[in-house]
Amino acid sequence: MLHAKNFTEMTKNITPVAIWHNEQTVSAVAIRFCCIQDDLETQAIYYYELRSTTDIITAGNLTLTGTPYDDRDSNQYVMDWVASQLTLTYST
Repeated sequence: MLHAKNFTEMTKNITPVAIWHNEQTVSAVAIRFCCIQDDLETQAIYYYELRSTTDIITAGNLTLTGTPYDDRDSNQYVMDWVASQLTLTYST
């Protein structure tokens, strides 16, 4: 099972997403996320930032609980879960 101590900060490129930010549309091209809390039993909280090439456009937290928490077995699972929660697609 994956534990917070094993999950480091990740930054991944994403297919650009248009986001309204400071009265203009800005393209988010990357996501940065990391585990900020894991009780090692029932839930983990991940902080994320959607980023342009230079700035943070928006940020928030995602809570992994229930079956998804129990099923997580790798960092790849967490990366895929984060993308699915935010409806993002990773790019190369």
